[in-house]
Amino acid sequence: MTTTTSLWSKSRPSLEPKPEQIRGMKLIVQNGGVRLFLKPGKGKTSIVLKSFEVLKRMDLVDALLVLGPLRVITTSWPSELQKWEDFRHLSYVTIHGGKTERLKAMKADVDVYLMNIEGLLTTEWRLGPQKRGYPLNEVALNFLRGKRVMLAVDESTKFKTNDSARFKTLKKYLKYFARRVVMTGTPKPNKLEDLFSQCYITDMGEDLGEYITHFRNEYLALDHDGKYIPQVTAVDRIAAKIAPTTLQLEDSEAIPCQYVDIWLPFPEELKPAYKELSRNFIAEIAGKDVMAVNAGVLFGKLRQLAQGAFVDDEEDCGYRVAHDLKLDALENLLEELNGEPAFCLYWYNSDYQRINQRLGYTVPRVGGGVSATQGAAYCASFGAGGMPLLLGQPQSVAHGVDGLQQNCNNVIWFANDPSWENTFQANRRVARQGTKAEQVFIYRIMLDCPFERALLAIVDGKECSEAEFLAILRNYLVA
Repeated sequence: MTTTTSLWSKSRPSLEPKPEQIRGMKLIVQNGGVRLFLKPGKGKTSIVLKSFEVLKRMDLVDALLVLGPLRVITTSWPSELQKWEDFRHLSYVTIHGGKTERLKAMKADVDVYLMNIEGLLTTEWRLGPQKRGYPLNEVALNFLRGKRVMLAVDESTKFKTNDSARFKTLKKYLKYFARRVVMTGTPKPNKLEDLFSQCYITDMGEDLGEYITHFRNEYLALDHDGKYIPQVTAVDRIAAKIAPTTLQLEDSEAIPCQYVDIWLPFPEELKPAYKELSRNFIAEIAGKDVMAVNAGVLFGKLRQLAQGAFVDDEEDCGYRVAHDLKLDALENLLEELNGEPAFCLYWYNSDYQRINQRLGYTVPRVGGGVSATQGAAYCASFGAGGMPLLLGQPQSVAHGVDGLQQNCNNVIWFANDPSWENTFQANRRVARQGTKAEQVFIYRIMLDCPFERALLAIVDGKECSEAEFLAILRNYLVA
């Protein structure tokens, strides 16, 4: 659905930027390409909007195109635009929906255009055939040529893969933007190579190389398995290169988090089947064979076993129960919290169904099948104290969800996520500025088995790598 907003009649409070936000604004105004590597809650959206407003008054840009995940561009940005008096004169439109709605939005005469990242793959932006050299789309070109457009990519890790269709498409249009900004709190969620395409968006290869092969030759090396690994000095050299046009701060205002790991004894009766499934990719569990055709499927089956239910289309409910240990632990934990608001992360639809069945009511959730509008309404109600429990899928709540911290300091991981980025971002929906709590408690419910132990090690290992990179970058920024 496309929505156009112009002036507001009601007054809004004026934005009072913090010192780090002012630094970010100056960086954007003074440079053509900038990276905001700031943790959630640090005001990245306000920095970009205020910078755009200043640049527009200076007659250096005409419009702002924001690319971000759907939930971000339909909730976070509209909310920020309507929150502050500083932005009352900025009109906006959301480029989403059917082709007719998208074209109408692109032709609208507004200041800010909000578009889902996947919009780059629609008929208005999609590139032409390879045999003709991937020609640019005339609809997109007319849009970009008609105004001096500033680009802001929110959650730039969505472009971390340099050979993805979305990055290849955006790359062809970069030279038509007057200014370019990328924003994320997790610039290096998996590997050093993830930085290349994100930085390329801002400078078209000036800092880290014009092609990924240049980046690999300069900063990576091949190990004995033929995989690329960072050279010894790579992190320091990359940090030094990107520091002049990057804003990255120490998270000095982060809310202290206390992790409470709840380890559940693995059922003795399931141990033989677990070992057989791990070794032979097949085992009889809960009266039926569980089979994995490859390692990827095995990962999913072991995860389902840890959660306590296997996907089974032959069952009326769509799943088959192996154990209820995590449900027991969740119910006990909620009783101990005694009504204190809690934000609980789940993964499978069976998790959601079983939690509802155990608690005896349908718990509001933010996840697959829930519209962005409905999810935002649940978050607003939860943040205002209207409900004691909110469920969320990590990949759905990692970006564009705000307000939970106003009434909650308890995060419960009913199902842990192997993605450090999703884990970090989901935790920061509660552990962020705006909370009244002095400490946030993060409860991780885990079955004591090799799979859950390995999952935890993966997440913790990536966090160390991320922290190391950001610490090194910070040193160059300070210098």
